[in-house]
Amino acid sequence: AREEFRQASQLVQRKSTRRTAISAEAFGPWARRHSTVVGGTQIVHEKSARTSKLLERALRSAAPPLGPYLEDLDDEHFARIVDGFAPREIQRGSAATREGELVGDMQPGLFVLEAGSLSAWKKCGHGEEQLVMKYTRPGDVFGELAVLHQAPRQATVEAVEDSTVWHVSRAVVVEAKKSYQESKRKLYDSLLRSVELLSPLNNEQRAQVIDGLRSEHVRKGDTVIVQGDEG
Repeated sequence: AREEFRQASQLVQRKSTRRTAISAEAFGPWARRHSTVVGGTQIVHEKSARTSKLLERALRSAAPPLGPYLEDLDDEHFARIVDGFAPREIQRGSAATREGELVGDMQPGLFVLEAGSLSAWKKCGHGEEQLVMKYTRPGDVFGELAVLHQAPRQATVEAVEDSTVWHVSRAVVVEAKKSYQESKRKLYDSLLRSVELLSPLNNEQRAQVIDGLRSEHVRKGDTVIVQGDEG
């Protein structure tokens, strides 16, 4: 029974593991056929392979809370988010975000800098503002709290020079995450049903097991388990 469960777990791993990098082809026709559908509309914005890779690297290396939120997505659902990014040109002195504003589900939520530089300013009393962050490197990310927590903008981000950013809405990000979780739960449920050791579990009990499962990405040749180890 232990061996049977191990084999099922390996099958789950093979099906859920994503590649460590998304190739340019992932953002071509295949990605467009699988892009996020929000309100009945397929959200796709054309972009070059270079821009797609920039957005991919930015999201995969993002600091908490965005990084952990996206880290378990498979290639298909990750590509849906990248597809959903749209370009925006921001003139020097203009604001990309304003402190305190609320962001709607379909409004620009999460931003990634492609070119130029921006500064984030926060009110500190008596009408004064304090510089709290600079965004100068291609791939710098800002605005994630409005997407993940529906929080008001924490700062006003203004362009120091004419800049190009890419933005995506909360609806695209949340829908991609939700779709991935639903597909993963269906896969895990099907696999658990096929394990004889776990066949006595009812729907609620299987759901509890699924909630406790965590995927781990391993490279070819890595040791997953060792005979004789306790587990």
